[in-house]
Amino acid sequence: MKKVVLNYLIIAALVVSAAFQFGCSKKAETSNETIYVYQFGYSVPVAIVPKEELPEFLRDRIDYFLEIYDEKPLPVGPTIEFFRGKWNKRTVYYFYHSYSSCMFCEVYYGDGTKLDWSNGDNFEDFWSKTTNWVLIYQIGKRCCDE
Repeated sequence: MKKVVLNYLIIAALVVSAAFQFGCSKKAETSNETIYVYQFGYSVPVAIVPKEELPEFLRDRIDYFLEIYDEKPLPVGPTIEFFRGKWNKRTVYYFYHSYSSCMFCEVYYGDGTKLDWSNGDNFEDFWSKTTNWVLIYQIGKRCCDE
């Protein structure tokens, strides 16, 4: 019985630790009128793009997530964030779900083609060489934002 309780306590500690590490990123910072959020291990600029100006496949994903939440605002903490970056001279988009255990499961090229890590797209190269990350759209509010 003590072993079962200990296992549950360890699992609970891991879940709480993950929530603080991934679910509540550092508060947005401002510098020279640019807002930054902490993501990918460093500060990423925020340049929110109106939904109407995003590529169609991104608007479709946003609509999907809004439908899941029945267009109700998410509670403070869990967010769905859409980042744009450059990898191998191509625009890429990453959808970050702060409540998901799957990192980089939704990554797309600029034309809407999903990257397939099991089919030759090199995750390690992607992780180490993607640059120019920008937060371009967000559903919900980070727990540390004002």
